[in-house]
This record gives sequence, C-alpha cells and structure tokens, in this order.
Amino acid sequence: MYKLRGRITEIKDTQIINTKNGDAEIHKFILEETESGFNHTYMFEIFGKEKKETMPKYKIEDYATITFYIKSRQWNDKFYYSLHPHHINVEDNTEFNSVEDKKFAEKNEMPF
Repeated sequence: MYKLRGRITEIKDTQIINTKNGDAEIHKFILEETESGFNHTYMFEIFGKEKKETMPKYKIEDYATITFYIKSRQWNDKFYYSLHPHHINVEDNTEFNSVEDKKFAEKNEMPF
C-alpha cells in the first residue's frame, strides 16, 4: 500500500463500461500532491458503484490523504498502470492545508 496527501483538483465524469459480468462504473479524480513541494498530479480510479458508495464524499478543493495500491496490466508488450484508492480520508479545510501554505504564511508575516 502507498499513501499520498494532496488536494483534489478535478473529478471526472463517471464512465460506464461493458464487462463479461455486465456493466460497470469507473469513477476518476485527480489529486495534486502537496507534501513534497513538486506538486505532482495523480489520477485515481474507483472501479464499481459499490466501491464508490463505501468511499467518503469528496469534492474539488478538498484535501485528502489517500491509501492506495497500484494495478498493472500488459497489452501488446506495453504496461499500463492505474491507481486504486483503498481508503480516502477527507480532511477538514483548516487555515493551513499544506506545508507550502504554512511556509508562505510564515515568510509573509508582518512584523507588527
């Protein structure tokens, strides 16, 4: 399992795909990492309506800590990867949501 903390920047439309067992839903969202200072972006996929219903509600601009695993598939000698959240912890938006916000506030404090 892996863990990331960041800000949810985008929620994609739900996709419905046909599988051997019937239709399935894929929910995707993008998280911008805020802890490392590099602001990498990651797209997560939640596969299935039942799995989506067990996850907490999240929206754009929420800060969250996500525990996830990486799934890999091979097709035509190429590998494809997707990130699947195991647990999402949506944080309440406090005054300083990230290390960068705190550093910026400390750097720009007024002397009076």
